[in-house]
Amino acid sequence: LPSENPFTIPEQDLLTLDLRDSSLQVYVGNSLRVVDRFVRQNIMRRLRQKTWVFRGTNKRKRTRYYVTYGCFASVAQATNVISRMPRRIRRHRPWVRSLASVQKMIRNRVG
Repeated sequence: LPSENPFTIPEQDLLTLDLRDSSLQVYVGNSLRVVDRFVRQNIMRRLRQKTWVFRGTNKRKRTRYYVTYGCFASVAQATNVISRMPRRIRRHRPWVRSLASVQKMIRNRVG
């Protein structure tokens, strides 16, 4: 996905990470513009881990843009990070997501 955001790494990099690791899904948006604004206002100013934006579809087959944050060796490590995130980000209810599920979504999408 095109982005001028220096903290957003190309989604293809997600496909190279270890399937056993986890990331935090911190935001889901309907448009790349909305997601980019979220990343600029929240991630760039407050967090210092790698962040990826990738395109996928929800259960209704609608395009969504997902923001994932960090790469963690364990679910416990990722969960611990959630509790230390700024409230502004926590209000979006970040959750631990396996990189295997992220990679599956990227590989299986149409278009």
